[in-house]
Amino acid sequence: MVKTPLEAPQYRVIDALDECGKYQELFTFLAGERPSFPLRLFLTSRMVSDMKRLQQSLQPPSSLVCIEIPPAASVSDIQLYIGNRIHRLDIGGGIGHKQLANIILGRAHGCFLWVRLVLEKLENAYSSDDVIKAIEGMPEGMSSYYERTVSAMSTAVSNKYLTKAILLWATMGTRKLTLDELSHALKLDIDAVLSNAKNAVEGLCGQLVAIDRESGLVGLVHPTAREFLLSEATGEFAVTESAAHERISLACLQLLSSNELRPPRHPRLLSRPRPAPSPLLEYALTQFSEHITSAPLESGKLLDAMEQFFTTNVLSWVERLSAKGNLHALYFNRQTTSAPTSTVEPKAAQSEIPSAASQPT
Repeated sequence: MVKTPLEAPQYRVIDALDECGKYQELFTFLAGERPSFPLRLFLTSRMVSDMKRLQQSLQPPSSLVCIEIPPAASVSDIQLYIGNRIHRLDIGGGIGHKQLANIILGRAHGCFLWVRLVLEKLENAYSSDDVIKAIEGMPEGMSSYYERTVSAMSTAVSNKYLTKAILLWATMGTRKLTLDELSHALKLDIDAVLSNAKNAVEGLCGQLVAIDRESGLVGLVHPTAREFLLSEATGEFAVTESAAHERISLACLQLLSSNELRPPRHPRLLSRPRPAPSPLLEYALTQFSEHITSAPLESGKLLDAMEQFFTTNVLSWVERLSAKGNLHALYFNRQTTSAPTSTVEPKAAQSEIPSAASQPT
């Protein structure tokens, strides 16, 4: 095309570039071509680890304009797409098209690919059980997408330790972290100091981890990404639950046993204002025992860290939680830390879709 003698400007749209296994070759091709006519390209893609480097390879002489679209901005588009296709489905079993559309939209998390794959699977759904499997399972196409993603990540020569740590915290955190919290967590966990946390997350894990533009919270791009990262298909980037909980527990206990929580040595110093808390302190205060309950009980490192905490700053921890009025966290932490051999069985989540047994006859 670029060698065709044309005079009028040419416009081309390339959608979902990140879903192409060899997207780098497109940039190499474009960088080496000099078309004799005005060429305008419109590319769409999720953030990939080397996107910024590839963009720079085209400048100069090309002129680039990059627009970052937050996931929330895609909700209305996804809603229209679902509404256009949902009425073609012939699904019985006591669930209406509107209810099903709302369920799919609520679970999309801004991921068009997941929505498309689920709707394709629903075309062969003939019962409520089939619908549940289609929505709650991992679509085959998502697995392939994630496998291509980690395959590209595995070719990176450096910073793999940082990539793995970001994926670990994003996957196993009990809640989403802010960028400041994640930066502090990585410092405690692997002694990494990030000069720009946003660039690190997007550059190393942009296809698996996303940063919410409004809240600044860091989380996985979709719940299926967590399922994938906990599987063996992830290869060297796989997250092992027990080992991940141990690492997060150790990071939290390291902070809770530090001088930041140590009480003043003299009563006269109690009236002095406290310095601003470090970013991860709130998370460590309230969430550390959640991770301890899922960590391996035979871990010597964890037992030593808990002993250090209980012999130094445990009363300061109680005082901090009481001052916040967070008695629920204090009660839960007391239960979990005083009985480390017990386990807490989570309640099974109720499905939003009526089961076959609940259908009217």
